[in-house]
Amino acid sequence: MAALAAPGSGMPLVGREAELRLLGEALGDALEGRGGLRLLAGEPGIGKTRLAEAVAEEARHRGAAVARGAAWDGGGAPALWPWTEALRALRPELPEPDERLRLALGPLWQGAAEPAPA
Repeated sequence: MAALAAPGSGMPLVGREAELRLLGEALGDALEGRGGLRLLAGEPGIGKTRLAEAVAEEARHRGAAVARGAAWDGGGAPALWPWTEALRALRPELPEPDERLRLALGPLWQGAAEPAPA
């Protein structure tokens, strides 16, 4: 992935070529059925959200479903909250899991059928 524009801004993302390359490769793997997980971590204000938005925009452009979850800065969020948010966003597009997976997901899956709080 070359320099990507911020969603709706037309401004290119610069100085993140290595990260974009690695995340672009991971996106390609995911689109070919080889999933994985990448974590963006670092100090506040260094561009993690901006980088994630650029990769999400590219993923949507390439036909992928994109969901987002975030932890609360102040703590106090329910366990696995970011995953709950992401699953809730994707739930309408996912097939019903088999019984074993449904039991393993427990409240994470069951709660996903409810609308996320506004």
